[in-house]
Amino acid sequence: MRRNLRGAGTLAALLLVLCPGSGQLWAQATGSITGTVRSAATQQPVVSAEVRIVGTSLVGLTNEDGRYLITAVPVGQHTLRVNVLGFARREVTVTVGAGAAVVTNFDLATSAIALSEIVVTGTPGAQQKRELGNSIGTINVGGKLETAPIQSATELLTARTPGLTLMTNSGQTGASSNIRIRGAGSLSGGYEPVFYVDGIRIESGNMEGASTYQGGTALDFLNPDDIESIEVIKGPAASTLYGADAANGVIQIITKKGRRGGGGAQWTASMDYGENEWLKSTSGDNYTTYRRCTVAMQSSNSFPGCQVVAGNRPASDLVWLGKDSNGNPVEMTGIPENDIIRIPGSSEFILRDDPLFRHPATLRKGTATDLNLSVRGGTSAMGYFLSFNKSDEDGVYFNNFSNRIGGRGNFELEVAQTLNLSTQFSYTRTHLQQPLNNNASNGIIRNAMRGRARAQSAPWEPGFLGFSPGISNEFDNQNRIERMTIGITGNWNPLDWFRNRLTLGLDRQSYLETGFTRQDTTGRAPWGAISATGIVDHEIGGVHRWTLDYAGTAEARVTDEITSATSAGMQLNARKRRDFF
Repeated sequence: MRRNLRGAGTLAALLLVLCPGSGQLWAQATGSITGTVRSAATQQPVVSAEVRIVGTSLVGLTNEDGRYLITAVPVGQHTLRVNVLGFARREVTVTVGAGAAVVTNFDLATSAIALSEIVVTGTPGAQQKRELGNSIGTINVGGKLETAPIQSATELLTARTPGLTLMTNSGQTGASSNIRIRGAGSLSGGYEPVFYVDGIRIESGNMEGASTYQGGTALDFLNPDDIESIEVIKGPAASTLYGADAANGVIQIITKKGRRGGGGAQWTASMDYGENEWLKSTSGDNYTTYRRCTVAMQSSNSFPGCQVVAGNRPASDLVWLGKDSNGNPVEMTGIPENDIIRIPGSSEFILRDDPLFRHPATLRKGTATDLNLSVRGGTSAMGYFLSFNKSDEDGVYFNNFSNRIGGRGNFELEVAQTLNLSTQFSYTRTHLQQPLNNNASNGIIRNAMRGRARAQSAPWEPGFLGFSPGISNEFDNQNRIERMTIGITGNWNPLDWFRNRLTLGLDRQSYLETGFTRQDTTGRAPWGAISATGIVDHEIGGVHRWTLDYAGTAEARVTDEITSATSAGMQLNARKRRDFF
C-alpha cells in the first residue's frame, strides 16, 4: 500500500509542475459568488444542487437551506451553471469584482426528461445525455434504498433500466446472478459486462461456484448505501471506448462524494432487520410427493410404508421426523391418515408426503441485519465521504449465510483553480457459506422431491431418496474474501477550452475457500471412504487488476448554438491471478 501512496504523491507533484501559473492565479484579486437555489413550483430550497463555474473546478453544493457559496473566484465575467437531479439545468452570466460578493439566486423548473442528465461513462468527461450518440441508462440510487430492502449491488441492478437483465441462479443467501445487457451476444464467448467503480475497473463475475453448490459474486463487496448512481452503456460505444472486453456493455458504479462549499458534516445512520422464510403457501404442492401402493408392494419389504398402511407391518417400524405445532422436532411412526388417499373400489391406495416442509432440519426462518454509518461534508476547497457497513444474513438453509463488513473513504481536494484531485479507498471482508444444492444428488431439495412419499425404503430416512437432511447439512464449504480498491483521479483544466483527466487505480482481491468434511460417526461413510477420516481442503487465491486511464478534451464554439469537442485518450488494464491448492 505504501508504494501506491508514493505513486499518488508523485502524480500530484507532477500535475502541480504542469501548472506553473497556479500560484499566480491564486494571487490575483478574487471575489465570491453566493445565493439560493429553490424550486420554481414550490419555492422550497433544493438540497445538494451543484453550482459550478463553467471551465473551472470551482464548485459549490447547496445545503439544507438551498444556499451555496463559491470562494476565490477570479475577477471577471463567468458562466454559472446549476445541475441537480429532477430539475432542468440553468446557466447565467455573472461579473465578479475584486473583494465583491455577487448574489445569484436560481429558481429551477422540474424536468421529467432525462436528456439534460449528466453522465460520465462512455465519455472522456462529464457530458449531457443529449450530446451523446450511444445509449446510456442511469439508475439514481437515493430513493430506491428507502423503498426496497436492498442488501447487495446485484439487487440494486434488478429491473432498474431497460435492456439490463439479471438472472438469479438461486434464492439462496449470497448466491450470484448472471448479468446481461441486451441478451447474450455469443454462443461460446462470455456475455457479462465490464464493471467500473469511479473510473477504476474491478473484478466481477462469480466466485468459486461449482455444479453442486452456488458461488458468490465479486460485487458483494459494494455497500448499496455507498452508491450515488449507476450508469449502463448498452451501445457499441462500450467496446470502442473500453476495448474488446467491453463488447457486452459497461456498468459504472459512482459512489457518494463529499459536500464542498461548507455547511458542516452530515451524519447518516441506519439499522435494518428482517426475516425471510420459505412457506409452503408460496410453493403450494410443488414439492409434495406421491407413491401408489400396489397389491404387490403392500407385502414387499422394499416398501415399508405400503406394508404399514396395509397392516402387514407394525407402525413402529416406520420412524420419521416431523414438527409439532411450535415447530419443534418430533419423532413419529407410521403414516398419518390424512397422508393416505384411498382409491374407491380398489385395495390399492396412494401415499402422500411433504418432506421439505414437515422435516425440522430442511428449512428454517432466516434473519438479516444491516448497519450503516456515514458522514459527508467539506469546506470550500475539499470534500469528504466516510462510511462503515456491517451486514449479516442467514438463509433459509441451515448451512447458508453471508456476512460483510467494510468501509469506504472518498476525498476531493482543490489544489488550484485549474486542478483538483480525488481519491477513493474501500476495504471489505465477506464470509459466505453455501449449502449442497444445484445438481447435487444429495441436496435437500432434490432428495425431498424424489422421496417416494415414505412408501419405499430409504438409505437414511423415510421420505428422502438419498441423504437425510441431517447428513446434507454437514456439507461445509466456506469462502472468506478480502477486497481492497484504491484510486486517484486528477482533473486539470489549464485553459477554458482544454481539460484533462487522469485516473490510476488498483482492485485487489484475495480469497480463502475452505472445504471441511467431519469424521464419520455413522460407520457408513456417506461422503466416501477417503473422506470418512476427516478432510480440510484449502484454496488460496488472489486477483490484482490495475487501471490507468487518460482523456483530454479540447472544445471550440462554432456558433452560438453549436459547440465542437475533440477528445483523445488511452487506457491500460492489467490483471494478475494466482491460486494455491
